[in-house]
Amino acid sequence: MTTPSQPVIIVGGGQSGLAAARAALTAGLRPVVLQAGSEPVGSWPDYYDSLTLFSPALYSALPGMRFDGDPDRYPRRDEVTAYLRRYAQTVDVDIRTRTRVTAVHPRRDGGYLVRTDTGDEMAAVGVVAASGSFGNPYLPTLPGQDDYAGDLRHVAHYRRPEVYAGKRVIVVGAGNSAVQVAYEIAGHARVTLATREPVRFLPQRLGGRDLHHWLRVTGADRLPRRVLTRLVRHATVLDTGVYRDALASGLLSRRDMFTAFTPESVFEKVCCGRRGGMTSTGETGRVARCLHAVATPPT
Repeated sequence: MTTPSQPVIIVGGGQSGLAAARAALTAGLRPVVLQAGSEPVGSWPDYYDSLTLFSPALYSALPGMRFDGDPDRYPRRDEVTAYLRRYAQTVDVDIRTRTRVTAVHPRRDGGYLVRTDTGDEMAAVGVVAASGSFGNPYLPTLPGQDDYAGDLRHVAHYRRPEVYAGKRVIVVGAGNSAVQVAYEIAGHARVTLATREPVRFLPQRLGGRDLHHWLRVTGADRLPRRVLTRLVRHATVLDTGVYRDALASGLLSRRDMFTAFTPESVFEKVCCGRRGGMTSTGETGRVARCLHAVATPPT
């Protein structure tokens, strides 16, 4: 049988893993954090250079330690990385870096057996998955993709906009990351957002206060997930007005999601007025030349 001496294994040492470790410790458990990277900061050092939180520092801190500096500012990538380094030092738990979990199996007598890439096996009373998706980005396959001659990459492999100077770029996605990346590339290249539906915006600030302030004071940030998913059914982008203006002015353009690639373009199949890659008599194609494409995950 499992005993209290067996740890709770937390897979991942980013913000979720560190917060989970603190909560487990507070509950009287023995957390052990296993982090694949060289330090307990998750994937933050590997995000694109300009990544900026859409929540102010005041509402971005983890339990037990505030963000230093102006609480109304929106922290950048390197600030978050530095914060996580400091936070990890304040959490009195066993954190093991350069340790990648390769398998988790239930044990017949209860609990779990965790295996790592070093060949170690650890018995655990529980396991928390906090590894995120950054290390295993999903890039869907579309017809013609193997013959596409341009640069196709997930946002996990995007760093800075200058490499696209003078090019035409399509950014796939209608969430915060997609619009943030598209907007900064638009200062160097001709950029189109490809989305399944029109981009929906929420005001970043209301009455001089960030939206997160109003979510806190109204209690909306504590609503059950099932309620939130009914209230917010689509991806939305928090905006001070600059992104909406960029689309209105033509700095950014927007098109429906494409369904296939040609060697130098993306292709949108249209049949009887309905998009979706259907093939039948009377099908026509809409082609947009695209030298580079960046795919971003939904947010």
